[in-house]
Amino acid sequence: MLNILRANAPALLLALPLLAAMWVATSEYAALRRAPEQDPVSRLQDLAEEQPWGGLAGRELAGRLDARWRLDPEGAARALGWQLTRYPLDPWRWLLRARIDRALDPDPALSRRRLEAALAVQPRHRELRWRAVNLAQNFGDVDLIADFLRLWLEEQPGQVDAALFIASRWLPDPAQRLDRVLPAGEDYLVQAMRHARVSAQPALARAAWRRLDQPRAPDDEAVREYIRTLLAAGDHDAVIALWQQLDPDYRPGDIPGGQFAFEPAALATFGWDLRMPAGAELERVDAGPPDTDGGALRLAFDGSENIHLVRPLLRFPAPPPGRYRFSGWWRAERLTTRSLPGLSLRELEGPLRAGVELPSADFDWQPFALDVELTRPGDRLQLQLLRRRTQAFDRYLGGELRLAGLRLEPVAASAALDNGPGASP
Repeated sequence: MLNILRANAPALLLALPLLAAMWVATSEYAALRRAPEQDPVSRLQDLAEEQPWGGLAGRELAGRLDARWRLDPEGAARALGWQLTRYPLDPWRWLLRARIDRALDPDPALSRRRLEAALAVQPRHRELRWRAVNLAQNFGDVDLIADFLRLWLEEQPGQVDAALFIASRWLPDPAQRLDRVLPAGEDYLVQAMRHARVSAQPALARAAWRRLDQPRAPDDEAVREYIRTLLAAGDHDAVIALWQQLDPDYRPGDIPGGQFAFEPAALATFGWDLRMPAGAELERVDAGPPDTDGGALRLAFDGSENIHLVRPLLRFPAPPPGRYRFSGWWRAERLTTRSLPGLSLRELEGPLRAGVELPSADFDWQPFALDVELTRPGDRLQLQLLRRRTQAFDRYLGGELRLAGLRLEPVAASAALDNGPGASP
């Protein structure tokens, strides 16, 4: 017998690993079959003796602790700690360990270490980072919330609004929110400016503005969002000061961008809404009235729609109460309807409602002027191009209209105009 064993020793040595693997597989199979039927805490404690390497059954049982750990937090902490020493590359179990440890020990440093261990396993996993943010909120730990929001925001500036909304619950100071939550990079500040406008937070907008590189171009998105926020908040002085920086030719009380020296994207920064309905297109052109500077807005109508026009539209801070002259230039070419557009000027809060109508459907550059009385200090004016739908046979609007050189200037009472039949008081 001894000789037989000696003769077959090499084969037996080769078979031992196979036998060990078969035993491990059998043990794993049996443990996995029993796992769903047993309490995960006690079963993990038994598994430490039966299957000291933990294995797949250990991972399965540790996953079931999510729903059961509150029944025995201390036992769950011990069982999960044992499993994590066997398989430390399970980030979700590190999150659970942070939750359990926080319930047993309020030390924030311990929770931080557990969460950092989870993120170290899969450092770029966004869902994992988001779960860490939510855990930090459950803990009520402001430092953790700010740190993990910043981590979650990395490489996704489109989530700034969600992050700042969460941070506003814990960090009431807008400057702190920006400094502690936003990663480095201007894209995040631009998105913060947009969030400030949508959520009507002028203090947040001002804080973001102070952190942006200066000066900015008139067509810059951050400038546009900032001005829209300040206008909505009624901070007219700040808006006027910024317009003067962006356009040296602008004077307080005048129509911002009214010389059309800027492209449409920049005109939006001066308060213009230039969106056009179907059947109409708008562009800025250099060809304005003779002997004038600036450019013109060209509106082209393709004749396919019974257009209801409410834009171009501009809302801007009104000058102090008094007598003013609204003037400009326009030109029409082959407009195809008797229902012609006209310009309307009104106070948003005061009684002023005035307008001027096109003289005809086809004419070369002509000046127009309208005298108005402003009555409300601190009000805003609304200037817009209006054309109502009509059921007339020539209801489809085609042709072209150009606007240029729009101004609003104070006039003495002795220089008042007769507004004439084309104007409406």
